Amino acid sequence: MKPALLALLLIPLGCGGAPGKSATPAGPPPPAAPPATDTEATARPQPTPEGSAPVVPEKGIRAENHGPDPVPVVLASNPTPNHPAVVTAAAPPEKVGAPLMKRGTVEVRGEGYDVATVTRTLNKATASLLLCYQNSATTNPNIAGSTTLTFKIDSEGKVSNADTSGGVDRQVEQCISGVAMGLVFPKKAGAKATVSYPLTFSMK
Repeated sequence: MKPALLALLLIPLGCGGAPGKSATPAGPPPPAAPPATDTEATARPQPTPEGSAPVVPEKGIRAENHGPDPVPVVLASNPTPNHPAVVTAAAPPEKVGAPLMKRGTVEVRGEGYDVATVTRTLNKATASLLLCYQNSATTNPNIAGSTTLTFKIDSEGKVSNADTSGGVDRQVEQCISGVAMGLVFPKKAGAKATVSYPLTFSMK
């Protein structure tokens, strides 16, 4: 009886374990092995959030289509493919030459005023007389011509009866007469004279 009891005590107790090895308690399962290739690790791309720019695939890689094609955005200032922008070039401005005024010989008839005195005052009005022609010739360069300005001077140096011979545009003639009416000559007691002033206008 003693040898049999001693043999039973030497056999380890366990549930289906191999003789001579003690049973160990069960632990947590081992972690899953990583995927073998990059293709298996690629997850399905998520839809692009509204308002963010779409992801452009690298050159040589074809992106998968995961939804409808994006709608192209055309700004209001950009031309549409069916209606390209039309660029209209402004026509170059027509070149207009410089206005010219040729003065003839001043004639003075009467008493109190000589040619030199009258000419000095007329020379001061040259720019105004030329402007009369320039204002009309800018729109119509074909109104060149000659006219003769005539007027009278009294003893107070004031001008009266200013008129032209009518050889240029009517608007130019009226302007010339108006300039002459604004002239003021030196006062001469008892003076009374009639002046003739030939003028020729043209565009250079």
